[in-house]
Amino acid sequence: MSSRVVQRWAIALAGVAAVMVTTLGGGAVGAAATAAAPAADAYAIKLNRPLRVGDKFAFTADAAFVQTLTADLSGGQTRTLQPLSLSVHFDGTEEILAVGPRGEPTRAAYTVAACTAREGKQQVAVVQPGHVVTVDAGKWKSQMDVDQGAFTIQDDFFARMVLSLPNLGHVGDDECFGSDKPQKVGDAWPARPDPLVQSFASAPGMKVKKQNVSGTIKLAGLEAVDGVPCLRVQGKIKVEHFLPPATDLPERSKAQDATYEYKFTRLITADPAGPCLSDSHSTTLLLKLRLDDPTLGSDIVVNGKLLRTVGIKRRPVPG
Repeated sequence: MSSRVVQRWAIALAGVAAVMVTTLGGGAVGAAATAAAPAADAYAIKLNRPLRVGDKFAFTADAAFVQTLTADLSGGQTRTLQPLSLSVHFDGTEEILAVGPRGEPTRAAYTVAACTAREGKQQVAVVQPGHVVTVDAGKWKSQMDVDQGAFTIQDDFFARMVLSLPNLGHVGDDECFGSDKPQKVGDAWPARPDPLVQSFASAPGMKVKKQNVSGTIKLAGLEAVDGVPCLRVQGKIKVEHFLPPATDLPERSKAQDATYEYKFTRLITADPAGPCLSDSHSTTLLLKLRLDDPTLGSDIVVNGKLLRTVGIKRRPVPG
């Protein structure tokens, strides 16, 4: 299987992982840090932090994508296909142009200071400094426009790793991961399968069952950032035995089984009206596919593993 085909597979399979991520809300960021909340034994856990039109942030994001594929060939042979490892770095300014009912961003503009991608030792500029990428939330995925001209398929793939917005009409993070009561440092509570299933099932063709969804959220720590008390909230969910949309799979392939794991760490102000200062998350997608490929054969079983990590930091820019 050629490197070009492997990369096409990466773009296709990354679409499956992206569908899973963008159905979740992501860490919305408040407009500005508020006065420090008084210390408390227990804290309200509010992950949705509303934005306002006109809010601006210094925005830095780093993402990495690793794909490994193993094919079970005839005669009991196994072949490990060429792995693929990519990383993307973005640095610039984010401006919120429109928000949804909960204050979640639905349109944002990103002025680029640096936007580069690296595969192995090769580094390329995805968007040149000074240009602006405009992102609109969509029902299934974000729409992107860049003022330097149309994105190539590859550049669109790179940009989505760091700039995608939550899908329109998504179930909020508080519904999926929130707590009904204040929590102390070290406390943990279960994720909510019903809204998670509703969120994942919003993608056309996605088949997820409630009994295969599990997860735990934890208030991992309390720390101060510039004198403001902040909560470190960590979560982990797992979705087993689901079938991703056929339209997001590589050509001539059919899903047999899939497992998805999502881990996140959010640093949010203890004051629920304040911002989320950082959001890091990772997704691991395990796929079992049946494939017809002229370079391998017909009815080949392919086991794929996709690991994607994203780290985002935002700091309010005074108006």
